Amino acid sequence: QKSDMATLELNGKSLATQTSSAEPVIASTVTGGAGLSGMTSLGTVTAGNLSNTAIVYPAGHVVQVVNNIYNSSSSDSNTSGTLVRFGVSSTYHWKGTINNVGASNHVIVIMSFCFEMYKASTGVAGGGCGIMRDTDGAGTGLTTILEPKTHSNWIDISASNTMDMYDQKTLHFVDTSPATGTNVYYLAGKQHSSSALYVHSTSAFEPFSCTLMEIQR
Repeated sequence: QKSDMATLELNGKSLATQTSSAEPVIASTVTGGAGLSGMTSLGTVTAGNLSNTAIVYPAGHVVQVVNNIYNSSSSDSNTSGTLVRFGVSSTYHWKGTINNVGASNHVIVIMSFCFEMYKASTGVAGGGCGIMRDTDGAGTGLTTILEPKTHSNWIDISASNTMDMYDQKTLHFVDTSPATGTNVYYLAGKQHSSSALYVHSTSAFEPFSCTLMEIQR
């Protein structure tokens, strides 16, 4: 009778088995054999990937990388003197989400975007961009992890009735205390001296980009 089970062996010891079309399963324990000591289960190979939370990467290793690109609309005017997320009609496109972050690991956050600072009067215009973190994507547990100064961007042109500045910016930050599991990172801003701040991500401008990298610690 033809067997429908395939076995991978080393020195006569079974390392993995596969039955019919099922995914191969790595042996839970392998002992004995010449040159073969103990072996702890690594898990199940699914769709070509070895999946098991027990896998430990070397410290400093990049565990995962995710990237969000947004290029469909510009934000509403941000006129808050305290740090708030950039949004349009209460929707926050300028963000990045990373899942399954391991305990004690770090997350590198890189955001690139087109920023506008505007003031329709003489005097000083100012504002800054920062990063806020949430753990559920609903904005119920926002934490500021990069707090800007309101004068991080600054214009003083007293002879002009209107001050308007566009700039391509990149924020780079290492979050050393992300939540274990899911983390959502939002681009945020705060203004100074009655200025208005915008993020422009329509097709006429550079797209917003958020890259998140989990680093094993």
